[in-house]
Amino acid sequence: MTELVGEHLLNEALGLGAETPYSPNEIRIAVRPFLHWCIDVAALDAELTPLLDPRVIERFIQEGIRGYTGASAGNIRSRLLRLSEAASRRSQGRVFRSRALPPARPLRPYSDIEIASLRSWAGAQSTAERQRNAAVLLALGLGVGLSAAEIAETRARHVQIIDGVCIAVPGERARVVWAQNEWSGVLVEAMEPLQPDDYLFRSRRTSSWPNVITNFVGSSTQELRPQTQRMRATWIVTHLKAGTKVSILLRAAGVDSLEAFTRYTVFLPEPTPEEAREALLLEGHEWIVR
Repeated sequence: MTELVGEHLLNEALGLGAETPYSPNEIRIAVRPFLHWCIDVAALDAELTPLLDPRVIERFIQEGIRGYTGASAGNIRSRLLRLSEAASRRSQGRVFRSRALPPARPLRPYSDIEIASLRSWAGAQSTAERQRNAAVLLALGLGVGLSAAEIAETRARHVQIIDGVCIAVPGERARVVWAQNEWSGVLVEAMEPLQPDDYLFRSRRTSSWPNVITNFVGSSTQELRPQTQRMRATWIVTHLKAGTKVSILLRAAGVDSLEAFTRYTVFLPEPTPEEAREALLLEGHEWIVR
């Protein structure tokens, strides 16, 4: 978890904490290990409200705080559940006490040079099987924009190859996404030896677990290694730069609001006056000025 992401999520949680009976310090004690587990271990998306789903909290209590006494675990669980309730009230428009929060700072997309380095990272893996898995991870992250959980759950049966590669993304944000052409070949090649129920990433496993990506990436010694959130950010910015219709991109990204894309506009190039003119002129519409 990057420092900027962690501090923003903690500040956001402190804002919710004002609607609970707990002090800021009590909120910090519960939230810091929770965020570390969610982002660094479970590889979940860094969005506070989905993270505060009671099901995620229960998973954290079962898997993320082993070694705590029963009383300590119970205290942390109670604080996180109160935050979950506060987040639910806010999402329904019933906001009580709140504090102004700074806008979220998005993760920086990978540059072309960094993407080339990630390709080298994939090709330098110690075995052919690891090379294949590394390439699939990049293709699903950079080429399809999937989250960590979606990458982990995608199986061969979710992939169709018809004039391109189409992924029927499983999970709560089920949708259909077409892979970018430059990554299609990787996915086509990866599909060849697989059975329908085989996982696309790390196909030899028989089940999924929260840190399946973290374990794989963490075993590499290269300094620049793929991070699912940055890969998804790169995919979003690539489409925004290419002028993909926002209505199409919303569905493909599995989000409901344009606010999800607003924070990425800082990475878009400033248009020239000529580009702005061409984009804003609507050909075929003539208005009579009287």
